[in-house]
Amino acid sequence: MLVSDRWKLLALLTLLFLPGPGKKPTQQDPIAASSGQGTVLNFPRLSFETDRLTGLALVNPSVEDSLVRIVAYGENGAELASAMVEIPRGAQFSGLVHCGPLDPKPDSCLFDLTLETPAWLQVTTATDDITGFFLFLDSGLTRLSGAQAAKADKTIVFDEIRLDSGVGTELNIVNSSHVETNVVLDLLDRGESISTRMLPDLEPNGVRRLDVTQFFGVTEVSAGASVRAAADSPAVIAGFEFVRFPPGDLAGRNATSVTGGLSELYFPQMAVLGGIESELGIQNYSDHPVILEMTAFRPDGSPFSTDAPPGPTSKQDDRSCADLGGATYLWLFQCNRRHLDRGRRSPDV
Repeated sequence: MLVSDRWKLLALLTLLFLPGPGKKPTQQDPIAASSGQGTVLNFPRLSFETDRLTGLALVNPSVEDSLVRIVAYGENGAELASAMVEIPRGAQFSGLVHCGPLDPKPDSCLFDLTLETPAWLQVTTATDDITGFFLFLDSGLTRLSGAQAAKADKTIVFDEIRLDSGVGTELNIVNSSHVETNVVLDLLDRGESISTRMLPDLEPNGVRRLDVTQFFGVTEVSAGASVRAAADSPAVIAGFEFVRFPPGDLAGRNATSVTGGLSELYFPQMAVLGGIESELGIQNYSDHPVILEMTAFRPDGSPFSTDAPPGPTSKQDDRSCADLGGATYLWLFQCNRRHLDRGRRSPDV
């Protein structure tokens, strides 16, 4: 596939998956990476390996033109490369962060680097409301995943840890503040801590890439496992994880800020037809158990009936209290001890 074709794909995915505006930094907001007005966007995983590409899309929805600084940081926090990009009001920048040694070097590629160690990307601008996302891909598009900019906080949670049947999980943790910090990582399985490790001396703007099995020395966890990472105050950290499925599929998602919990969640797509399944993971960040009520809706907005008999895709075992009848379910975490306790992540649906 030509670089121009991948560029078109990146622009298309921008329209499909573009998140909301970037966070406006303030002194009082722990999610902010700096003080003052403007936007800071953190992308915790950057790849410079051979045949591994990172795409970046930024949009300026404001009423003024924006001058954006894009910086790549290395494992120890050193600045590897930087670029200035001007984005007119209402316009978009999209392109590859680097093209790699196997590809030509069009003007759309920001950096000409080859690096085998972890790195990450930060975007800063004086303009409010800049937003964007990144993609990880290879030249053949056999691997493709990404996420919007990651929120930084003193404590973050990687909501899905998978170690079963050849599946592995990679964690990327960045220190987006200007002070060195230790990071305590706690591996939780069904809400209970099974391993706690220290990640010491994470430099300002530094990044660490961890394999969960190697770091914690654990080879098996349940479907509800998660990792909580806490930094020393006043530092803030951000994170991104890859769940790797054989023979090479990827599922990428950002770590979640524990201060960003919501009482209502909307999942815009659901499919449980044929061989297709929908999987939800819900984490309880509060200090008390909660009961969740989940309702599926038809395209016209009306709810599916919740009294349909369980269909062939239903699950009723020691990990789940769910009854699925086709695309119909009402999920109450209130049977035996399987309600959603503090710190627990729901099993998969």
